[in-house]
Amino acid sequence: MDNVQALVAELVEESGTFPMTRPHGGMLLRRIQQDGFFEENGLVVTAEDALYCQHYAALAILAKGISECLKLNPCDGASNLDELVELVCRKDLPTYGRAAFPEYQGLPHEMLPPALVSLAVEAVSGKPSLRGLGDPDLVHEWTIKPGIRLFKEFLERLRSSPATVKAFCAPGGVADLLRDGKMGESQVIAAVAQSMLLILAPGAFWIPIAVVASTILVKRGLSLLCDKGARRSKDTGTADDGGVKP
Repeated sequence: MDNVQALVAELVEESGTFPMTRPHGGMLLRRIQQDGFFEENGLVVTAEDALYCQHYAALAILAKGISECLKLNPCDGASNLDELVELVCRKDLPTYGRAAFPEYQGLPHEMLPPALVSLAVEAVSGKPSLRGLGDPDLVHEWTIKPGIRLFKEFLERLRSSPATVKAFCAPGGVADLLRDGKMGESQVIAAVAQSMLLILAPGAFWIPIAVVASTILVKRGLSLLCDKGARRSKDTGTADDGGVKP
């Protein structure tokens, strides 16, 4: 097992300890409870998404912290992360203005523990970790929503890779092996993360981001990647890619 595989396996184990944390009240939770989904500016959040709010929040926090760290410590692949962060920012701006991800101006982002800054530094220096990201206090609407948008972008990159879709979705592929109990969930999460790393760029800083995004995908179901309707969809959480929106 090479170093990247070992790091992926270690972080998959960490991500598996994240609790199922729902948002603490707010419009998002009320709409999901009333209607089964929340919709805002093209973003759809379903009741199923609500089960993985901890992971979505972790994804946003990692992307914010690592992107900021890379501005001070440039390395290969940094521009790809900047592009993803900018995409999410542009989609948040019409609704939130300067409070949009990743700046969060006017929002209590000081609620994010200072120790999380060290996670970004460690990731950029080649020692990634998910330490502390399972804290339920990190789950807020302003961390969940950009996390879901980021997940959508990662999913689209997987869908756009014919080799990845074939490996996971063809008869006898990873999805079938998981369904038949011939591969465990952790193995599949690691396999998705490895595929994502090949698509994104070199750099250990991608590993925690890829692992968290892969955990969401596998736990929500590889049908998000494999179903033809899901691959045609432009948004996660819509009716044709596993959501519950009527």
